Amino acid sequence: MNEYLESFIAGLIQGITELLPVSSSGHLLLFSNLTGNELKIAEIAVIHIGTLISIMIAFYKDILKCFNLKIAIKVLISAIPAGIIGLVIEELLNINTNIPILIVLSLIVWGIILIVIDKKTATMKFRTTELKDVSLKQAIIIGLGQVLALIPGTSRSGVTTIFGIISGLDPKLALSYSFLTGIPLLAASGFYGTYKMVTSDTGTSNTTIIFIATATALITGIFAAFILKQYINKKIFTICGWYRIAIGIILALVLIF
Repeated sequence: MNEYLESFIAGLIQGITELLPVSSSGHLLLFSNLTGNELKIAEIAVIHIGTLISIMIAFYKDILKCFNLKIAIKVLISAIPAGIIGLVIEELLNINTNIPILIVLSLIVWGIILIVIDKKTATMKFRTTELKDVSLKQAIIIGLGQVLALIPGTSRSGVTTIFGIISGLDPKLALSYSFLTGIPLLAASGFYGTYKMVTSDTGTSNTTIIFIATATALITGIFAAFILKQYINKKIFTICGWYRIAIGIILALVLIF
């Protein structure tokens, strides 16, 4: 396959699956196995810049609310633990990304959890519907979910939204808050990945390819964010849950055969 086409498809996958709760790492692993071209961790991190910009465009109204110091502090409280732990165990994360069974299990298990949570939301009463009313306790709970999302195959947006709902946030607010807490992490990951590529021996050889993937991730990320915002209360988690289970089974079959 042409390398430019591969970079376009990688960006397409990253943009859609980073925002939808279906696991970008699982899809990229499937893509790598089908094409025989494995993306490096640093390259994936750089592509995060595309999804970062798409989130900033899609949720710009919520971002403006973060100029309130209390809201900004709570968002950072939810983001910092995952950022610190992710940096400390970077090498372990690199190793785990190459353990396909972990991703397969995460796809299927969290797919089931998404389906269960979606059914539960129909009868749940949500205490918090406004961003300004998110409590410190809720911010910490979502931060714990963010740490759990470091496991490859989980889906950061999915896990943090689930933890937000469990803590009492309305589903739409949980979704918005999930992406707000992801902005610092995606920014750090993207710029750190760029630094690692620039300072590596082959740092400038794939500039055009990475640019294509990043630009594609930006455009498709906006599309994915629109879908989530429109259908968060319309069984989107159930659809994504069954989809995760199907992709997990397909990935397992591809790896076996």
